[in-house]
Amino acid sequence: MRILRLIRDFFWPILDRIKHKKSIETIYPSKIKLKDQKLNIAFELIIRNVEEEKERLRNIESKSTTFILILGLSITILFSFSKLNFQPAFQNEYTYVYNIIVFILLILILLYSFRSVFFAVKVLQRKIYFELDYKDLINCDDKKNYRKLIMSKIINNLNRNSKTINEKVDYLTLSQMYFLRAIFSILFLGLIIIINQLLYYLIS
Repeated sequence: MRILRLIRDFFWPILDRIKHKKSIETIYPSKIKLKDQKLNIAFELIIRNVEEEKERLRNIESKSTTFILILGLSITILFSFSKLNFQPAFQNEYTYVYNIIVFILLILILLYSFRSVFFAVKVLQRKIYFELDYKDLINCDDKKNYRKLIMSKIINNLNRNSKTINEKVDYLTLSQMYFLRAIFSILFLGLIIIINQLLYYLIS
């Protein structure tokens, strides 16, 4: 059973997603037990964490866009290349086997490319993303705990956004897996065609 799963994952990977917590703990200002100096340090670290998460999100979406562009270009080149007339080096059984291998590889390339683009598009789909609103910054009667209130809202937003970002990472991972398989299939197809053409010229 394990061998079959390894074979399946090699040709058709399925990502085992991490089970995310159903309920996310809400952080209230009263739970933040830090004094002024440590509170300042914690606040700066949280702001840095927010910037890092935003940068991470931008990188994920940028990579997905790159996959789509590269695959679109690769498929265009591949089908332009496939229109060329390549004669099998030998006739009879060799021709039959050669045509089947080329056909299977073309189907695999299309499937892998479609899956890669599909998951790349899933990454780019709009998801719920929580950010501080200007009202969160100006509507606060408790001046003493103002910073703690802002910190609690930022932490809660980070916790809520973690599910969205993790989903995008999962989709990007799958897109990358199928992207690599599409590229390897294209290289393998090119290698077979080159070997066939060398044999064709050698015996002709």
